[in-house]
Amino acid sequence: MEATKEHETKKDRDGAGKPLVEWIFCLVVSAALLAVCSRSSPFYPINYWVDANCFFTVGKSMMNGLVTYRDIYEQKGPLLYFLHGLAYLISNDGFLGVYLIETLAFASFLLSMVRIMKLYTARVPYLLPAVLGALIATSNSFVVGDSAEEICLPFISWSLYYMLKLLRETKSSENTGFSLPVVMLNGILAGCVLWIKFNLLGFHLGWIIVLCILTLRKGGLIQALKTGTVFLLGMLAATLPWITYFGIHYALGDLWMAYFHNNIFLYSVPSASVLAGLKNSISNFLVGLYHNPGHTLPVAVGMLWTLFCPRKYLSVSAKAGIYATFALLAAGVYVGGRAYAYYALIFSAYAVLGCLPVLRLIGAAASRIKHSPARATRTLLSVMGLVLCIVFAYRNANDTFQFGTGKSATVQYRFSEIMHQFDDNPTLLNYGFLDGGFYTAANIVPNCKYFCILNIPLQEMWDSQDEYLRSGKVEFVVTRDKVLDTNQFEKYEFVSSDSFYSSSYFLYRLST
Repeated sequence: MEATKEHETKKDRDGAGKPLVEWIFCLVVSAALLAVCSRSSPFYPINYWVDANCFFTVGKSMMNGLVTYRDIYEQKGPLLYFLHGLAYLISNDGFLGVYLIETLAFASFLLSMVRIMKLYTARVPYLLPAVLGALIATSNSFVVGDSAEEICLPFISWSLYYMLKLLRETKSSENTGFSLPVVMLNGILAGCVLWIKFNLLGFHLGWIIVLCILTLRKGGLIQALKTGTVFLLGMLAATLPWITYFGIHYALGDLWMAYFHNNIFLYSVPSASVLAGLKNSISNFLVGLYHNPGHTLPVAVGMLWTLFCPRKYLSVSAKAGIYATFALLAAGVYVGGRAYAYYALIFSAYAVLGCLPVLRLIGAAASRIKHSPARATRTLLSVMGLVLCIVFAYRNANDTFQFGTGKSATVQYRFSEIMHQFDDNPTLLNYGFLDGGFYTAANIVPNCKYFCILNIPLQEMWDSQDEYLRSGKVEFVVTRDKVLDTNQFEKYEFVSSDSFYSSSYFLYRLST
């Protein structure tokens, strides 16, 4: 590989050199791409995606003293809600704070791709991660921004970097083990994934299995046990804050039931047999890849190159690590039998592997050029390339319909204005459907545990929502695509109706 000649220093390979410049570039690319691809961007009036609003509502509730799962029910991990709670502190009736968190997460993801590339070549064209970022942010699986998978991308991709780095260093030395501080750091990253969306832990399961097997082979059982223990201690460090939080609020049982039990036993789709379930999972996986060609193609190229490239570029252990983590990640994502568009986004962490053969070609071509372009020329080309990436992102993003539109163009903020005309501190129930953004727009903290209906067969949600209305617990009720049965819930009267995209919404108020 020409790009890894003698003049390439270890400092170059490890991604040192210009870390601040790299970070600033990735931050600029991330902010620009998400400004058009994420509905959390300040250029859009609201992120209307129901999942994003669920996360924001629960995060807001955490910051206002409600205990997740016990006082307000949702099914993702508490760290995800905590991050959205921080976003709420920045902007309490919109997604500006979420956009900033998304920007930091995506920038970190892009930076990890730069560092992975630098493991195999001294020079990385900055335009490559920008192009990958544009392809990923415009993919079908990105939806309109702010999925749990998007937030988990940097945790997965940085662990991929550290795995390849550790395996590369171990191959080139007589070490019988891996750097324990790095192992602990990756345990912490795994712990973060655990408390955001635990079924994505398959990656880190493969990560530690591969490292422990290699350590066992080179250093013996004690060294392997030490590696595994340190990794688990890292996970424990990320877990203790949540055990403490739920413990002091006497809500450990609620945590177990809502986050683990119900997701494992209620959210999963039952199958007629093990074979039928396996076929369904494989089908869902392939369909997810098919509908996301932007990042599936570089992932496929990278995985094939990984398999067939000479060992001097990628060791057998590195190849095993890549395939083991990918396979276990895919198993964790699709084993439950469900398939939503955003599931496939997490596999874009492997898209960087598709750049490695490209970098080899670039390195070979560059070695034949006697005089490289001047820095000013390279900078100009990078800026032009970035502009083209942004234009591509705008033209191919999943939804730019309301780009540059004010908040008054949305039903969420119009209903908010109506509710606040009646009451400075209204209460609200999002009845019969997932969180439509009405709590967000009106800056309302729910006073009902089941503040919306989730995609889980839990009858208690429906029964509780009906009881809230029969008892008149909330002042306002919002329904979607169906009117409220005021004969059954006679305490409520119609106030207004409106439409947003293809849905109709109806607002009701408690009779006085």
